[in-house]
Formats: sequence, C-alpha cells, structure tokens
Amino acid sequence: MCSMWMVKDANAEVVIALLGAGSPIERWRLPLEMNERPKGAAVIGDDDLIDFHEALARLPTAVR
Repeated sequence: MCSMWMVKDANAEVVIALLGAGSPIERWRLPLEMNERPKGAAVIGDDDLIDFHEALARLPTAVR
C-alpha cells in the first residue's frame, strides 16, 4: 500500500478509474487568505524567509 499523498488535477476518466480502484475523495479549496494579498505587495524573498526562520528560532516555545 502506498502511504504518499498526491494532489493533481484530473479529468473525469481518471477520476472514474481512481474511484473504481477504491481511492477516497477529499474536496479541497485554497484558503480564503490566498485572496488577501494586496495588489502590488512586495514578493517575499530568500532574505525574508531566513529572517522569519531566525525569528521563530528565538521564540521561547522553540524546540532547542
């Protein structure tokens, strides 16, 4: 048995084949927050991610 999830778009023929093989259905939508980014907002870069990671590491709840 495979224990890896895969998420892909699928046409009706593929869906019918997967359902026939016993695959479960899970409906999923993008979070509403995905639409909250203001137009023209700066793109998050590598330096921003590094700063965020370092800030998380400084939290008192961080695993050490």
